Amino acid sequence: MLNLIPDFIQSKLEEAGENSGGTFDGHCLFVDIAGFTPIADKLMEKGKPGAEDLSVLINRVYRPLIRRVHANGGFIAVFGGDSITAVFPDGNGAGAMAAALSIRDHFSRRKESYSRYSGGAGIEVRAGLASGEINWAIFGEGSLGYVFYGDAVTGCSSIIIGTPPGSLTADHSFLEDQRLPVPAGRRRIKPSVALRFFPDRVVSAGGSGEFRNSAVVFLGFPHGNYPGMLGKALTMALSWGGYWNGVFCDEKGVHALVVFGAPVSWENNRARALEFAGKVMEDIGNLKAGVSAGTVYAGIVGSSERCTYTVLGNRVNQAAKMMHEARPGDLNVSENAAAVSKGLFQGAMTGRDEELSEILRLCEPVFHWKPGGFVSIHGQAGIGKSRLLHELKQRIPQGSAMVFLQADQVIRRGLHPFRRFLSGFFHGDTGSAERFEGTWNRLAESVGSRSLEEELRRTRPFLAELSGIPLRDPLLESLDARARFDNTIFAVEGILQGAQPHIPSHHRYRGFPLARSRIRKTNGVPGKEPRRFSFHGHRFLQDQRRRHSPGSVPRPWHGQ
Repeated sequence: MLNLIPDFIQSKLEEAGENSGGTFDGHCLFVDIAGFTPIADKLMEKGKPGAEDLSVLINRVYRPLIRRVHANGGFIAVFGGDSITAVFPDGNGAGAMAAALSIRDHFSRRKESYSRYSGGAGIEVRAGLASGEINWAIFGEGSLGYVFYGDAVTGCSSIIIGTPPGSLTADHSFLEDQRLPVPAGRRRIKPSVALRFFPDRVVSAGGSGEFRNSAVVFLGFPHGNYPGMLGKALTMALSWGGYWNGVFCDEKGVHALVVFGAPVSWENNRARALEFAGKVMEDIGNLKAGVSAGTVYAGIVGSSERCTYTVLGNRVNQAAKMMHEARPGDLNVSENAAAVSKGLFQGAMTGRDEELSEILRLCEPVFHWKPGGFVSIHGQAGIGKSRLLHELKQRIPQGSAMVFLQADQVIRRGLHPFRRFLSGFFHGDTGSAERFEGTWNRLAESVGSRSLEEELRRTRPFLAELSGIPLRDPLLESLDARARFDNTIFAVEGILQGAQPHIPSHHRYRGFPLARSRIRKTNGVPGKEPRRFSFHGHRFLQDQRRRHSPGSVPRPWHGQ
């Protein structure tokens, strides 16, 4: 079982429960591992063998460091990528000093021994000590996080700024008592406790790390109710599919690291990171953030005595630097992370001409105003589904168009693709009832069909509710859930028919919406293509008097 949290936090959780906190006087030791990040970036060039070498190097670096902290009565509070913060309770200043001296001397003697894993580069440490008030807090609902902050935590990291590798610096606040260091008694972290703070994939992780393409978000929090702000950010990070890497405290305040792409990867890691960063800054206020993306090392850092799952590399440092340089309210985004917002594909698509032609053939009836169908595309992240749809959009005949009804992979709500489309169509980002009313009136007056106009007027409150503008209406309030759902479906069909002249050509409704075609990825077998498409479709009933009930399956239309 991995010891992913301090035993101190496990004990406090058992004593006081979640959303608890406290303060005590103590001593803090900050150890910065100089040269570690350049080594990680160099080993990335070697691919998988480089990741294996880096895993070995991490164990060789952190094992003696952690052992010396524990032997002198302290515990590892936070792993900061290529650094650690250790806490020594009040009365054990001698232990903090003894650990710092032992760590410095160990790395000074052995700095060249790491060269076989680092391409000749050595590793040194610089350490800082401080004493004072230490605050701790456990926050979150369901999934939990924890934080250590206060004068001692800030002081031990700020005192080493500008000091050379191999140095040991004590803040003026550090009080070394004359007592002998006392080794700390430690318990193994219970699996049930670890799962409160980490996902199962981390709790059950092995010791080897890997290089992952990820997006990294650093959040800087203003001075205030840290547990409250952190708890809200934690909940939002998990909702967006991010990994809550941890909370850190230094001379610039309290900040958190959220990772998209490790330990779980998504097809749209960068888009998720940007959406999360924007939303959390909007909801909490006065935050500052930095977002970067690229290849990072992801894996277990530490030893069997104490460890964590984290990410290392220049992209992580870049996000941290951009966050530190931002002003409150600013979101700094690196060029590689911002590229996702352009939505552009470069170069020509190759190797998919046959599949693209088949999709166009299946869509042919829609281009002639005949009953359409759907094509489903399914495949692993990165196989090229979005690129295939992009090419399809470029090939559809003149006079036809596509509507993109995008499902939100994070906030899963019924009819969400239509909610997003209608929200933008009626009131954009203003969210005002006046904007909705103005757009709706112009639409109803221009449809050119009396029956369609009447249907639009009847379903107006359902469209407003689906668009995020609830209107008080006797009909809407009198219906049960099933009747409201059925009428909402009628409203959606009416708006797609009536809105065509008002939708930009690249978003226009034409027949029935086109979804994605199914991609099946097979293992490499001699004589077979390792990746191929299989197409499945179903015919939709266009009879206005019939509606499929939720969850029903339309009858088959086109075979494989």
